[in-house]
Amino acid sequence: MVDTFDANEGMKSAINIMKKYGVQCTIRNDSGNQKERCLEFRMQLDNEELSNAKIMISDDLKPWNLHQLLMDNVPFDVLLMGTYLVNPYKLPGAVLKLAMDQRDPQSSVLTPCAKLSTKDPAKGTLPGELDVYRIIGKNGFAVRDVILYRGVDNIAKFVNPGEDARKLNQTVMVQGELVYD
Repeated sequence: MVDTFDANEGMKSAINIMKKYGVQCTIRNDSGNQKERCLEFRMQLDNEELSNAKIMISDDLKPWNLHQLLMDNVPFDVLLMGTYLVNPYKLPGAVLKLAMDQRDPQSSVLTPCAKLSTKDPAKGTLPGELDVYRIIGKNGFAVRDVILYRGVDNIAKFVNPGEDARKLNQTVMVQGELVYD
């Protein structure tokens, strides 16, 4: 995925790796203007004699967006279209991004990192270890989710009388072993 933090830098890295190892693989773009990015990426790949490398697009593609990309002959080879095939169109969005990074493979120290997105703040991330709570109202229905810094914030400050907070984080694996039933 070339656009995890910066699409231009990601594309440069992908090209360098393909050239270094003599392979032509698939790059994936998951954000931004798909038409512009595909045209730019195809040109970059072709200019670097990587014409057999493929371009994959994703990013909550909707049928009408895909139709327009096809009508415009946008140069992509593969698409990932899942969200709007199996879910209604009005669901809230969610994005999974890196919040901690193990910069030194010899160390167990994790360094907080964040992604900023001025075009779509929902795609930004908070750095560090976080806890997510679902607040359940008096009627038994979820009313909001609250994201807090682990060990810093206290959920009690965000729960009104008559509401309940349920922690959504659950440990699933520890050192490669499944610990969740």
